[in-house]
Amino acid sequence: MKDLIFKPETHEYHFKHKRVPGVSEILQDNRLVDTQYFTEKSRKRGKLVHQITEWFDRGELEESSVDPLLVGYFEAYKSFRATIPIKIMKIEEPTYNHQWGYAGTPDRLFYTEAKGKAILSIKTGVRFDWHILQETGYQFCYKDLPKIFSLYLKDNGAYKYEEIKPDSLNWLAAVMMYKWRNRENG
Repeated sequence: MKDLIFKPETHEYHFKHKRVPGVSEILQDNRLVDTQYFTEKSRKRGKLVHQITEWFDRGELEESSVDPLLVGYFEAYKSFRATIPIKIMKIEEPTYNHQWGYAGTPDRLFYTEAKGKAILSIKTGVRFDWHILQETGYQFCYKDLPKIFSLYLKDNGAYKYEEIKPDSLNWLAAVMMYKWRNRENG
C-alpha cells in the first residue's frame, strides 16, 4: 500500500501524509493494555523472536546465530511450521483500514487449505484478553475478514496455536472512543 508509511522507530503510521493511529495505540489510549507486564527485557525478547521468525520464514536465518536464550522460542516456531501446513503470504506488512482510519502491522498473513486466508499473531508471553481486540483490529484492515490465529511460543520449545473469535463490537467501541478523545476542534 504505497500511501501508507510506517515509521518503526516511533511506531507511527501516516496515510497520505496524515498521521493515523495504529492498533496498539488505540488499545493503549483506551487503557486496555496493562503495561506493568511489559518490561524492557520482555519487549526486547519479543522483538528479537519476531525478527528470528521473520528471517526463518524468508529463508534468511543462519540458525547457529540464534541467541541461546531464544533457542526455545525458535524451536517452538520451527515445530509449529513443521506441524501446521501454511503458506506465508505477507510478513510484517503494514495495512490500513479506510473506513475507520487506522493502521496496523499483523505478524503474518497466511493461507491454509483447511482455513483459507488468515492472520497470525506471534506472542512470546502469556495470553491477555486485549490480544483478541488487537487481532480483531488487524482483521478489520482486510475486506475479506480473514480468520485469526494466535501462536504463543514458549522458551521450552512448546507452543500453543489457537483460532481466535473476533470481538468486533468491542474493537469498534475502542476505535470510536479513541476518535472521540482525540478529535480535532473538540
